[in-house]
Amino acid sequence: MEVRVRFFGNYRQLVNSSQIVLTLASEATPIDVVRMLGKSYGEGLRSALMSEHDGVVRLRPGIRIAIGDEVIDCAGDLDRPLCETAFGFDEAGIQVFIFPSLSGGTWRG
Repeated sequence: MEVRVRFFGNYRQLVNSSQIVLTLASEATPIDVVRMLGKSYGEGLRSALMSEHDGVVRLRPGIRIAIGDEVIDCAGDLDRPLCETAFGFDEAGIQVFIFPSLSGGTWRG
């Protein structure tokens, strides 16, 4: 399946593009997207996105990934297949958005 990945912040510079298209297996998960990005775009992007300990790949703290209109905010969602409709697909297909860690002050509402 084709997955369109859109990058924000410093990730745009690391891949030299604001978006790319990956071809992945139909049962691919968000962590598979991260692994493929690391393989395809080198150590700079790989180390910016993930850490690996004892063969377990994890996102770096603060990194946000959204699949369609759903933000992934727990490790369990990283292993959920992209093709599940719960991720909120639209006619554009599978879209993955990768946002860098945010820093700054406290929000006061």
